[in-house]
Amino acid sequence: MLLTTILGCASTLNRTAWIRLGAGDVFSFYAPADTRQLPVGGTDPYTGSFANSQMRIDFDYGQWTAGFYPQERVQETRVSGMKAQIAVGEIGKGDFPYSAHLRVGTPCRSVKAEGRTKTRCDVLGIVIFCRTPADREDATRVLRSVSIHRR
Repeated sequence: MLLTTILGCASTLNRTAWIRLGAGDVFSFYAPADTRQLPVGGTDPYTGSFANSQMRIDFDYGQWTAGFYPQERVQETRVSGMKAQIAVGEIGKGDFPYSAHLRVGTPCRSVKAEGRTKTRCDVLGIVIFCRTPADREDATRVLRSVSIHRR
């Protein structure tokens, strides 16, 4: 259960220092070195946020995740070998009007609940809100770097 966050400012395209960050045992990604995890989150779905001065990354991971904004343009891609969608757009939210958004279904697995085995198919959703189109390009790079950990 993961999510993404927002922020905004100057582009990080000229930055050479990117680091690998993780969200529990669910996924990891590369982002500018000044990106930090924020003290928020839930457990069902699993949610959280990261931010730096250019963007905020919110993620959610669980059986349900938010859909794309109507203003976003969606394209098919692959993440960790799985079918995924990345969308970008200008959603017009205050100081951070630009978005980059990822949705990917993770492999289904059997889980024990209430004394019986059920099949659970989770979805990872990440949305990054940015101040400028250049920041959104970096956000797209972040999304393309996502690696989902097999659970």
